[in-house]
Amino acid sequence: MVRVVNTDSHSFSIIENDLTDEENDNYDLEGSLFDIVSDVSINIGPSGELIATQTVSLEARSEQTKPLIPTLEDLLKHFGDEYEDTLDINFVAVKVGSAIIDIQGVINAAAIRAIADSLVNVSAMNDNLAKFGMPLAVGVVVSEAGITARDHARLISTAGGIYLKADSDVTLATHAVSGVLPFVLAVSAVVNDAYVDIKGNTQVNSQGDTTLSAYGWTNITTSASGPKATTGTGSSGSDSTGPKTPGNSGGFFAVSVAVQNVFTAIRESASANAGGNLTLSSTARERVKNEATSNPDDGGTSFTLENLINKINSLLTKSSQKTSPSGTGSRGGSGLTAVASKLTGAGTGTTNLVNTGTAGVTGTGQAGTTSSTQLVGALAVTYAENSNMAFIDTLGTIKSQGILAVHAKSSTINETIADGSPIKRTSTGATGVANPDAGTPAQETGMTYNGRTQGNVIFETTQNGFLTIDKTENQQAGNEIIITVHANAGYKLENITAGNGVTLTKIEDDKYKFTMPEGTVTLAATFIPKAYTITSSNENATGGTFYTSPRYGDAGDSFIINVTPNDGYTVKEVLVTYTDATGAKQSHAAQPVTGQPNQYQFTMPAANVIVTVTFEGVNKKLSIDSGISNGTITVKDSASNVIVSNASGSVTENDVQVGTVLTVEVTPAEGHRLN
Repeated sequence: MVRVVNTDSHSFSIIENDLTDEENDNYDLEGSLFDIVSDVSINIGPSGELIATQTVSLEARSEQTKPLIPTLEDLLKHFGDEYEDTLDINFVAVKVGSAIIDIQGVINAAAIRAIADSLVNVSAMNDNLAKFGMPLAVGVVVSEAGITARDHARLISTAGGIYLKADSDVTLATHAVSGVLPFVLAVSAVVNDAYVDIKGNTQVNSQGDTTLSAYGWTNITTSASGPKATTGTGSSGSDSTGPKTPGNSGGFFAVSVAVQNVFTAIRESASANAGGNLTLSSTARERVKNEATSNPDDGGTSFTLENLINKINSLLTKSSQKTSPSGTGSRGGSGLTAVASKLTGAGTGTTNLVNTGTAGVTGTGQAGTTSSTQLVGALAVTYAENSNMAFIDTLGTIKSQGILAVHAKSSTINETIADGSPIKRTSTGATGVANPDAGTPAQETGMTYNGRTQGNVIFETTQNGFLTIDKTENQQAGNEIIITVHANAGYKLENITAGNGVTLTKIEDDKYKFTMPEGTVTLAATFIPKAYTITSSNENATGGTFYTSPRYGDAGDSFIINVTPNDGYTVKEVLVTYTDATGAKQSHAAQPVTGQPNQYQFTMPAANVIVTVTFEGVNKKLSIDSGISNGTITVKDSASNVIVSNASGSVTENDVQVGTVLTVEVTPAEGHRLN
């Protein structure tokens, strides 16, 4: 057994105090002491051989769970809970780890087990530094777990089979709060790879099962918000211990970058021969939760997101340089460089998206004013990439006496939330009021249309619809103003209101009018989903996809179902199912749209509906080469019915539906064997 482990844990002991030895006063302190690299590798060179009568077990494990800077919290918490977070100044977490098994030689044993495991679980937060003017919290992780058999490697199992697994597991939490400065930025970035790669002229021979498995898990939580409110009884002066406003105006930015690549492969000219089952499995799971919450209180000075990004760019560059001497340093360095480019790349970087809005201008005509172009609110940006493959693409030979299976499973969950607070203008600049609903968003907020001003008419922010007026400037008292209601598809107007004592008169369903008074008028509207919901159900996801938009409708509304069959499949059935007013279940076929292939339509009943699409494979020819001799080949379906065979009296060509599971039976003639 070969087991190699590398971690970022370094422990110190404070020796017990002999003067007060009534209790155990030994305290340990652990931290990574600025060590950002934890690489581990097992290499079997071209001339290397591992030979055993029982099992050869290889394990490479990299584990990183400690903060960069020792926080003393493990020590100080012994003196009371109030000291537990003292001196936690880890606003930066940069971790580069890898666990690699590289095989170029020979392993010959009864059974072969190889596991490469990289674990990273870290956090970064600026809670204790925000009050000193540190507006950043940055977490960056580059992790890799891989097993490679290459060149002329040979893996031979004489009894128990071969099991190769690479597992890279990353959990990163980054949290930034505002303090002295009215801007705050939280950045989380992860580059995560896991792979089992059999390539070159490698030969894998096993008398038992052969399993190749790669697993990647990336879990990112990023948040940028105002500070936690504190309570007290003091006055509101600068020395007050009373309630503090949870945030300031400016910008609250949360940026998450996730790049994950997982694959299992037998490729190039590699060969595999399994006496049992041969299984290739690749699983990639990615979850990103990204949240920016703004609670502005008063006008802030002009500042750009680029100013903040540039503060961390040099950190990423230096971290990249530091990784270069290590075994996987080039990859770690390139990963960090890629993260930096995602944040700062010309034309495509995060900063380019918002610099125009966040720059602002300090007014010159009146002291203390702030430009109306200055963005004061919240921005959440997520870049999530999740690649997953399992494949056999080789010029070599693949044989399995049992089941040959290739599985690739992937899931990507992305939750990005930006909750900005309303802004108003005053003679001393832009100010705002904390959003009373912050932290409790509606279950489905839909599309937001920001508030705006046109002449003397002020429009409040709306969801899932907006209002327009026919006269957008120079409105005079006594002018008639026509309002047009624009509801998003699937939504309808619930109510519309006007301020300054104005009475609205309905002209038709989507038009209202009012007479312009002296001063300004504020218009507000609420839009709600229509009465009934459409739910989609795909009976055979491998056969194709479909969508119905919008999601909501009223009885009598007409809907289009857009269907896309995959290659080799066609649409078998499109059904609309619902429960009517009597409680009876109804099911009707949606009707094809004339002249529009793969489009279907239906009329919404007075009930919630389920749209179900069923795909079926088209028939394709399956035939057996007439040149095969000295043996028989028989292909059967799952019910053991013979589809084609070159045996005497059997058909050698037949129509088979795409998606049908087939079994191939090969029987060599007497005195012959399968080549």
